[in-house]
This record gives sequence, C-alpha cells and structure tokens, in this order.
Amino acid sequence: MQIVHDDGRVCAAGEVGQIVVRGDSLMSGYRGQPEQTAASYSNGWFLTGDVGEQDADGYIRIVGRASSDIIKSGGFKISAREIEDVLAHHPDVREIAVFGVPDSTWGERIVAAVVATSTAERDLCEALQTLGRAKLADFKQVRDVVVLDALPRNAMGKVQKHVLKQMWCDQRAALQATSGAES
Repeated sequence: MQIVHDDGRVCAAGEVGQIVVRGDSLMSGYRGQPEQTAASYSNGWFLTGDVGEQDADGYIRIVGRASSDIIKSGGFKISAREIEDVLAHHPDVREIAVFGVPDSTWGERIVAAVVATSTAERDLCEALQTLGRAKLADFKQVRDVVVLDALPRNAMGKVQKHVLKQMWCDQRAALQATSGAES
C-alpha cells in the first residue's frame, strides 16, 4: 500500500494523495472489461480512488474519495472533510457538505451546502465565512454557501456531492442566462 501523487511519485509523510495497493490476493481485473481494468491500474498498482495521508509512524488515514472529497484549487489538493469538520462546529449547522465547482481562475471553487438548525440564511453564510477565516488557511476558504432544507442522499444515506455540484452549476447557469437576457 502506498500514497501517491497524480504523477505516480510516492507522497512524503503528511502529504495527501491517492491510495494504491498491490498484492497476490488482489483481483486480476474486471471480468469482460479490459478497458476498465487497464484504467484501474498504474505500474502494477491498483488505483483505489480513495485519498489519504500517511503519518510518520506509517499509519494511513483516509480523507475521502478522489472523485468528490478532494478539491483542487490554486494548485492545492484540499480535503473537503477538513473544512466540513471545522464548519460543522457552528451551532446553527445541522449538516454540511463541502465540494468543488469549476472555476476558470483557480480550477475549482470551494462551496458549502448547509442544512441549518434555525437561522437566517444571510447570517449563517457570514458566520461560516468568519469561522472559516479564523480556523482555516486562506486557500481553504469557502467562497459560496448554499442553505438547503436537506442534503441529497443515495439509498444508503450517503450525501451525493455530485448532485450538489450539478445543482450549483445549474443554478449559476440559470442566473447567467437570466442576467444575459436582461442586458
């Protein structure tokens, strides 16, 4: 088992990267799907899709999935979970999901979808941004906050961040179309 950068270099202790594994008991491939098998391996290592970091003692901590829990912004790999853990401490947050959306300057922009306990939307957005500024590095700041009645979940109860991302992108596209039509 190793933690590697996107280019295949092994990560140093404390660096975040993809978890890869190999061994005799690992599958030889996806049955009848040679393309899927080839895409799932790199230099004999199976790409798990999980993202983690290894500490100085060799213990590995999983921080999320490469597809939804790592935000690539301004050249940094940012753990959505780290931001969620900080902002979830606000007393008016019942649930929170942090995700990245396309940004032409930074690659991805950090957005938080929040289910509030009972506060005004504007006040909560400002409070979360203030909390983030106090506890997180500048490149980890949430740039947009969306307050929802509930977070979308799959049948197993897992938050569907790809649905949140699509909702945000659709909403922005609709706003741009409306403002373009009025001009």
